[in-house]
Amino acid sequence: MRKFPDGCADQRIYLGPVLEEHLSLLFLWFNDLEVIKYLDLKDIVTPENLRDSWRTMSQRTQTDIVFSICLKDGDEIIGETGLHDINTTTQIAEAGFIIGRKDLWNMGYGKEAQILLLRYAFDVVGLQRVLAKVHYKNIASLRCLEHIGYRSEGLHGHQFCLSISKLDYMRKGGLKNT
Repeated sequence: MRKFPDGCADQRIYLGPVLEEHLSLLFLWFNDLEVIKYLDLKDIVTPENLRDSWRTMSQRTQTDIVFSICLKDGDEIIGETGLHDINTTTQIAEAGFIIGRKDLWNMGYGKEAQILLLRYAFDVVGLQRVLAKVHYKNIASLRCLEHIGYRSEGLHGHQFCLSISKLDYMRKGGLKNT
């Protein structure tokens, strides 16, 4: 099993680094229209720009932290999650996730990954609030986020804007029993 940050593992999955060996799967997922239909991608994902993004991601910049979502059993990558646009002054970031393995959709892996990401965001990074934007037709992701405590802040264009505060996170017991 690979090394993962404190609090970034549960019974079935862990959050780990995005490794160069993951890029071929990520390329397939980010070019699968069924997988990305609700993502707000600004550019076509090519092997070259994916590799460039990976080089940036692997440095864990001040504004973005990206993790692979891996099964504990077999260390297999099934998706990706991260904190983006981290603002250390306001202590706010935006969360995002993708489960690329379609055979694992609707099995709770996205929810588990987001719980682990929130633990990292609040307990390690020290954020006070995490935002998420979800396409209004992406009912599965919307329900997932609402179930773990995100609250809707309204609709902006085709996306619901949601957020969870550190206080709400703590009220839910650090999401340990969610």
